[in-house]
Amino acid sequence: MIHSIASSMVNRRSVPLGLETADLVNWGIEGLVKAYKNFKSEKGSKFSTYAHYRIRGEIADKIRIEWRYRNPNK
Repeated sequence: MIHSIASSMVNRRSVPLGLETADLVNWGIEGLVKAYKNFKSEKGSKFSTYAHYRIRGEIADKIRIEWRYRNPNK
């Protein structure tokens, strides 16, 4: 799942130059760990659905930080 999400973000060219799929996969693993720690089964959702959104969100957050770092405001 993590590789699929990371490669789709790279293919959409929504990442700064210099970032590779491996970077996104590492951030996705962080998102998966956070999903595991915060998942509550009594809410009625499947873990895979919850994890998908957490992984994608974690990668997107890290990409935003990289964009800010590489393109600082003047």
